[in-house]
Amino acid sequence: MNIERHKEVGIDVKGLLEYVGGDETLAKFALNMFLEDTTYEKVLKSREDNNPDDMIKSVHELKGVAAALHANDIGDITVKILTKLRAVDYDDIDDLYKQLDEKYLKLREAIKKIG
Repeated sequence: MNIERHKEVGIDVKGLLEYVGGDETLAKFALNMFLEDTTYEKVLKSREDNNPDDMIKSVHELKGVAAALHANDIGDITVKILTKLRAVDYDDIDDLYKQLDEKYLKLREAIKKIG
């Protein structure tokens, strides 16, 4: 796996490979499963519905997905969003969601290129 290319989109490849016991095929499988995961759509839906409880649940779920893949950029942003949601502090939250959108879409495109 190309460590530098993955670092650019926020994946800690060394951490991911350690997590899957060094199995590159399994690591690629996990990354490709990310493309089929619907958690991000839940985040978008809960935000569209303006449902704070569902927003917290879906962002927390995405944080877990990001942690499993060692997608640290997405994980870091989800932590910031969760902190604001739990504190009912919506200042600058739109900026955080925008960052999440950008990082998420960039990660998806990178995974598609890897195959």
